[in-house]
Amino acid sequence: MPADKGETRGRGRRARPQSYEPLMRPLLWLACLIFAGCQSYGPVELAALPAAPAGLSRYLPKALRLPVNYDDSLLPQASQALERGDHTQACEFLRAYAERHRDSKHARAFYAEVLAKLGKGAEANIEFEKAIARLQEDKTIDLALIVHCHGRLIDLADEDADEFHVHLHRGLGLYWLAQQKRRGDEPADAPTTESILCKAAMELTTAHAIIPSEARPTWYLYLTWRQLGQTAAAQRWLRETQMISPYSYLTPREQCDLHLRSHAAI
Repeated sequence: MPADKGETRGRGRRARPQSYEPLMRPLLWLACLIFAGCQSYGPVELAALPAAPAGLSRYLPKALRLPVNYDDSLLPQASQALERGDHTQACEFLRAYAERHRDSKHARAFYAEVLAKLGKGAEANIEFEKAIARLQEDKTIDLALIVHCHGRLIDLADEDADEFHVHLHRGLGLYWLAQQKRRGDEPADAPTTESILCKAAMELTTAHAIIPSEARPTWYLYLTWRQLGQTAAAQRWLRETQMISPYSYLTPREQCDLHLRSHAAI
């Protein structure tokens, strides 16, 4: 039977050892690279819109303004609920807002941000994953936003001492960062696309070592090595993904792309 996603997170979670922080420090720059690189390699300003309603604005990341529909009364209602401390009611309004605006690539991420700031980590994790799945459906993926979502999932996994998802989302964030077009005004010491992809491969390989039955690390290892021109390595990870994907989680877009690549390989 397919592995339950909650069980997967449980298997990847382990008690934070005393040496955890020193071990993580050399890797933290990779997470920083996601955001610093995002600003270097592509447009990160999602929208220069007015601030969200007062009760909501403090729950949004300062560096990332998420466009919202100001004609929808659900947001002012959510804002008022937050102002009076009724977090349950506020989350109901925001969930309804996300469901009402399913075509919006920002609504789900907006809801997830508020959940995370309210300390509802498990719920925020689900909503960020939904936001990523939604973003992948676009013909042109909003790379800045998808990298941001993976970065927030790193934060949530780190708070939960969930090593598998820390490495997974760091690897995925780096992979998507490498998809951004290079700019001509980058500093001379800016990391190359190849170096970012190699770091992504390192993180994804570590995630695979922690939970070998999960398909997302192997699928993105295939994509990463394919982009690096390493055909033999890429085909190895494609075969691995084909074997384990029926029993693991992939987004609808990832499932579709796997099917197309598998059919092309026959």
